Amino acid sequence: MSKVTFSLVGGQPFPVYAQALDSEPDILVLFYSEQTERIAQNIEQCIKQKLPKTTVSKVLVDATNLKESSLTFNAYANAWLKPGNVVTVNLSGGTKPWSMQLLNIFAGKDNARCVFIDQNNYIWDMASYERHKFEHTNHSLDDKFALYGVRATHRTSLEQYDSADFDAIKKIEKLYRRNSLALRELTKEIEADDANHIIQKHYFNPNYSGCHINRLGENDYECTFEHYISGSQISVKFSSPHATKLLLNTSWFEIKVAKLLSQWHSASRVWVNTTINYYSTDDPANEIDIIVETKQDKLLFVECKTQIYHNTDIDKFNNAIKSYGGLGSKRVFITMNTMKELPKTKCEALRIPTFTTRDIEKDNLTKQNFFAALDKYMGTINAR
Repeated sequence: MSKVTFSLVGGQPFPVYAQALDSEPDILVLFYSEQTERIAQNIEQCIKQKLPKTTVSKVLVDATNLKESSLTFNAYANAWLKPGNVVTVNLSGGTKPWSMQLLNIFAGKDNARCVFIDQNNYIWDMASYERHKFEHTNHSLDDKFALYGVRATHRTSLEQYDSADFDAIKKIEKLYRRNSLALRELTKEIEADDANHIIQKHYFNPNYSGCHINRLGENDYECTFEHYISGSQISVKFSSPHATKLLLNTSWFEIKVAKLLSQWHSASRVWVNTTINYYSTDDPANEIDIIVETKQDKLLFVECKTQIYHNTDIDKFNNAIKSYGGLGSKRVFITMNTMKELPKTKCEALRIPTFTTRDIEKDNLTKQNFFAALDKYMGTINAR
């Protein structure tokens, strides 16, 4: 007796991969077109790593000739619909005509069943409409990326940041809210390779008598912002393992948001600054600010901006998630202050939820409302 799975390969590899891990067939047959050959190859490689006892076969099907595809499907049905074999047909991918053809061939057969896996990772029996949750702990973020032909060449776990780093973030944010322009000007020339030098940077504008940042050591700083008109002054000192990195390019805000997301009960692991490469090149394809691996076995991609200055950043982020995370992944924008009208409208058009830390952190109730909004969003179905 053999357990056989036929899967249609379309633009989304995860439903094929997940259903195979769920059923663990002896034989997996992947029906693919010329347009999805690379995806079929990615699935085959990933399945062989996770299910070494499963034999994987790839079958090229003509997506433009329904008569030819029908002949192909019937040939495989006749070969495997034999007494003692158990056949599962995964209709989650491929073209709609392919799904209809396979449903017509296998529906009602005693030793065959047709299934579909939705974006919330429920596997449905198309005859009984019973479902069960796909839950498989033996696959990682790297496995999910490999399905899309990419790899994470660098990523940092939030666990690497300690209490001194988070104390430094609070002080840096205080300076940023006082004068973001001054802080950006003061820090843009600070580089990690200057660690053994004492650096003094000064910035002046008509409203400020003095904004100073003194680098006392590798990750040891003293900052003073003094207002020219009122005479009020902010002066802070901070030293932490990642102080220099936090100061540069508003990285402090990304870590602050990552820390916030780590408190979400649905988060299982939080990664920051993930660099993504295609397997064919060492040149980075993109960098994702935050990736949250959730307990629902779905990915949440987060773009962090103190404020959006270029609307093209929204398109870039949206396209990256489609390329690296698949249709079932989710994406949100989190900014420090309320978005301006144009980027907010653009996010709404792309169905990207937006949040601000200013609103989230008002009190515990607003924080819990934020987490509840994420839970609701993670359960929605993305438009194709």
